[in-house]
Amino acid sequence: MTCDTVTLHLALGTFTLRGTTTVNASGALPAGTTALGVHNGQLFTVTTDRQLRTLGALPGLTLGAAIVDVRAPADRDAGTFLGSTIASNGQQLLTGYTKTGAGFPGVVALVQPDDGGVEYVNAPGNYTSVGLSSGAFVVNGLGLGTATGTGLFALRPGAPSQTAFLAGFPDAFGGNGYTAATADGVLVAGNARADFSNVTRALPPSMYLGPIASGATFTYSATTAPVVAEGDDLADVTSFGGDVVVVRGGYDAMFNPFTDRLERLPLTVTGSGTQTVSIGTAQPLLENGGLRCSRIFTAIGSGTDLYVGIVDRLGRRLVKLTP
Repeated sequence: MTCDTVTLHLALGTFTLRGTTTVNASGALPAGTTALGVHNGQLFTVTTDRQLRTLGALPGLTLGAAIVDVRAPADRDAGTFLGSTIASNGQQLLTGYTKTGAGFPGVVALVQPDDGGVEYVNAPGNYTSVGLSSGAFVVNGLGLGTATGTGLFALRPGAPSQTAFLAGFPDAFGGNGYTAATADGVLVAGNARADFSNVTRALPPSMYLGPIASGATFTYSATTAPVVAEGDDLADVTSFGGDVVVVRGGYDAMFNPFTDRLERLPLTVTGSGTQTVSIGTAQPLLENGGLRCSRIFTAIGSGTDLYVGIVDRLGRRLVKLTP
């Protein structure tokens, strides 16, 4: 049996549900969708023509009218590489792109989705981003506005928006990585190590909220920010309520990507002044079969909603899970 002949579940493909996980809904993704995100319960996407659009609701996903071109006017005749993230702070959306060139030039678009208002902010190497309930965004990249560095940057929407370098990574080499935030305010900050494996660490609210508000820089370490997940099989990270959801996978000998499983890690915040975060035991939500014919290409948590994008020979689809 091969991936061309194996029977595929219409929603899950070769994935199997684990624990109490169930499929809430699923639907085929329209052609041309790239980055996906959720804003106040509404699905959004950036399409290959570089337009931000609504995506309708499961199971009948349909593209809405273009809201805004995510490219700054000066870049609309240039080649751009769309980012994988659409982040929401509850009021605005943030998505970005990069271009070829020294220093990985790029821009993030801060969008008011109800009227299409947009501010384009210089953001070289923007890799991932996350919106916070405070209204700020955290960008994992190589710069933001006039701030420079390698690490985490703060964007505070305003007229104009304020940007600042927040923190560098504590690991040697410190390439950029994944970013998420839980309902309890834990910022999950990721980076790549010198061996190209990924690591994510848990930053409690008391560590970063003050610096974001003041525009100050802070540092974190292995002792102050415990590891949430790590390894060369760490393929994506998102949040679900107060927990973190991790995609585990990698590349085969022919450099084809695959996914092994989707797992959930409970996080607990303690303390009223200087807070700490403890990491619970990983709980599998989905596991792949031996053939690994289906792959998770994105995971999106928004409050108590958890979506995964799955692709295989049946096409690309979005699946909403109830863990």
